[in-house]
Amino acid sequence: MVTGPETGGAQLPTGSGDLESRVALVTGGGTGLGLAISRDLVRQGFRVAVSYARSEAEASGNVEELRTAGQAVSLHRADIAVDTDVDSLIEAVYEAHGRLDVVVNNAGHTRFVPFADIRTVDGTMWDEIMDVNLRGTYLVCRAAALRMLAAGGGAIVNISSASGINPGGSSIPYAVSKAGIIHLTKMLAIALAPRIRVNGIAPGLMLTRWWRGHEETADEFLNATRFKRASDLDDIARATVMLATNESMSGQTLVVDLANAFH
Repeated sequence: MVTGPETGGAQLPTGSGDLESRVALVTGGGTGLGLAISRDLVRQGFRVAVSYARSEAEASGNVEELRTAGQAVSLHRADIAVDTDVDSLIEAVYEAHGRLDVVVNNAGHTRFVPFADIRTVDGTMWDEIMDVNLRGTYLVCRAAALRMLAAGGGAIVNISSASGINPGGSSIPYAVSKAGIIHLTKMLAIALAPRIRVNGIAPGLMLTRWWRGHEETADEFLNATRFKRASDLDDIARATVMLATNESMSGQTLVVDLANAFH
């Protein structure tokens, strides 16, 4: 079920398309990398719609922080694996802000399962991860693109992973879903040209809340890298916003990674 919009009483400006009047939707934008992206978009003058699926309290608190910058920020609950939720989410963004210029598909799901433990990765787990990461990304792209095309165009940035390029990550279905997002990005860049640009980001290891309870595994990954540190969330966020605003790029997936820098 989708809830929102909640604009916190902020005045929603109207503009003719300049950066300061543009609106961005960030799925999973209330925590982790999504929050870093939302912050950078607000700093760039965007009005931002943030969606979340489960972490309501955390997302609500972080959205209140984003609003202190003076930009209108709305909060919406949506399960992106559900078609009707996605359609309602896009409608709610238009109700809150009157337009949509940029979509960042950041919402995702994973399970930590060693690659060799294929017994654990059954059909239910496979579908659970694929439904959010790959199907959900497509559903948001589709629903947003249909509205954005009618309005003249825009930009989409899909968050993939370095594990979608080089074998790695938290589980096999996670890595495969992220590889699928990279190819989906290329296909949609063709399908939606020339009015909508579609690009992707493939981050390396990020120390987000997903690693809680798996700190030893994260340390093992970090110690195996040449730089001995994770990718910085703010660096990844800045790269995401660059792709959203760079009018000369489409169909590209930008790797922001230290672990696989020499592969």
